[in-house]
Amino acid sequence: MPLLAFLTHLALVTLTAVLTVRFVPSRTWVRPDLGGWAGWIVAPLAIWDGGWYAEIAGDGYGGRRERAAFWPLYPLLLRGAAWLTGAGVEVAGVVISNLALLVALVALHRLVRADLPGRVADRAVWLVALLPNGFVFSAVYTESLFLALSASSLLAARRGRWVIAVALAALAAVTRNTGLLVLIPLAALAVGQAGWRPGPLLRLAWPLALVPLAPAIFLWHLENLWGDPLLPMRVGAHWDRHPTWPWRSLWTGAHTALRAYRDWFTGGDLLPAPGEAPRLIGLPAVGVALVLLPRCWHHLGWGYTSYAVACLLVPLASPAGYNGFLSVPRYLLPVFPLWVAAATLPISTGRWRVLLVALATGQAVLFFLHASGYFVA
Repeated sequence: MPLLAFLTHLALVTLTAVLTVRFVPSRTWVRPDLGGWAGWIVAPLAIWDGGWYAEIAGDGYGGRRERAAFWPLYPLLLRGAAWLTGAGVEVAGVVISNLALLVALVALHRLVRADLPGRVADRAVWLVALLPNGFVFSAVYTESLFLALSASSLLAARRGRWVIAVALAALAAVTRNTGLLVLIPLAALAVGQAGWRPGPLLRLAWPLALVPLAPAIFLWHLENLWGDPLLPMRVGAHWDRHPTWPWRSLWTGAHTALRAYRDWFTGGDLLPAPGEAPRLIGLPAVGVALVLLPRCWHHLGWGYTSYAVACLLVPLASPAGYNGFLSVPRYLLPVFPLWVAAATLPISTGRWRVLLVALATGQAVLFFLHASGYFVA
């Protein structure tokens, strides 16, 4: 089932990329100028934040301080793959992201089947593969890599292979700024296996203290380079991101989204203004996440639910001033407990198939907009 879900996702993304290049004129600030088949398939997947990762893969973290907002494992993999294969970093990124997605779907399927019925595991991987903004999993972004590392780490821990689990968690911690949050469900698994007995729990849990060493090395590198180990937290101001209380972001995001919907519906245009797209998709994404949290608690327990809550609170605590939900839907993509909780919903087979078609259609539309100059991810 994971392989079929992956191939469906890949076919959908590839077809949409080709159609976008065919019918939407290329603009150099939107799509990189790549020749041959890469111009048809890779270029639409290597834009927006993908440009930052390609830039870091080529030049490192010098030059512009804003690069520190993007964590190092993914661009290091891009550089290494490009050097080994002779391909461009954009091509390497798309290949790495898709391979990571396949690994992620397999690991997630096995992880869910360890505790829930196989039908739930099947539906969970289909949901992940066809989420409306799930085209990002194939793009030059970190979402698929982080999902692969976090799900694989938890699967290893679930099977009692804690050395592997810790190593994968350390890699996840240098993939994105929320990487350390994977320690929450890992700690819950440690408690589940050892109970609250101090001796056995300490033997399982103490290696988790090594995970923060990986991001510490990255911050030490930034200290040597820029004299500021906290640069990843500071450069958010470049995108007008500033710390605030999460509930204020919820209020601001909902208010601006509702106003954007009103303007779109009353404006009479088929498509919204490009700047309004993040507001329009942010509200339903956050709303779905909030609705699914109680079901997550009921079916998956406190560890996975706490992880999902933390992954939602982090971006809400540092929103873009002009849009409280900017990029939050993308940040939620690898938060798999939400989609596992959705997979437990009692939906008939017929309605489930209709839902998958609707999700796939939404993914194609959002990817078309994304590759055409709309910032939707």
